[in-house]
Amino acid sequence: MRPCRALAIAAIFQCCACSVLAADLTNRDKEYLRERAGQLVGDIRIGELATRQASTEMVRAFGYRMVNDHKRSLENVQKVAAARNVELPAEPPERYAKALQKLTALSGNEFDVQYMRRALHEHRINIKADGKRKYGTKDSQLRLLASGSHDMEMAHMALANKALATVPAK
Repeated sequence: MRPCRALAIAAIFQCCACSVLAADLTNRDKEYLRERAGQLVGDIRIGELATRQASTEMVRAFGYRMVNDHKRSLENVQKVAAARNVELPAEPPERYAKALQKLTALSGNEFDVQYMRRALHEHRINIKADGKRKYGTKDSQLRLLASGSHDMEMAHMALANKALATVPAK
């Protein structure tokens, strides 16, 4: 009888803890989730373009990596947001649509250079945002999400620098 009571109390505590966590999510935390989801959708779309349009193998491989890593990251953002009843955008921010349009018009070396420069720029922005959330939230799942995202973005920066170095200079 006592083990059942202990399990029931643990289940109630867990539900209450989740409610408290959801209630404690700040507006900044919610905005981080929304912005991160939009950025990830944009990075996936632009990465897919790179897999088709890149002229060097290293840039194409970087595009595939962006698609795969950002899809996994988006799934994690969606899980945290769903647990906290935060609605996420289905579309990326406007700057991603503009970048996609601009990159679609490019080809060859010019595409590779512009794509990699843009990737470096966006990853710098994301690293800064992830760092702020990693240390600026009381929510343990969001802190873990931001920390993992920060590490992923740092790895991507290193790969982007290597890929850009392989693009022939004109």
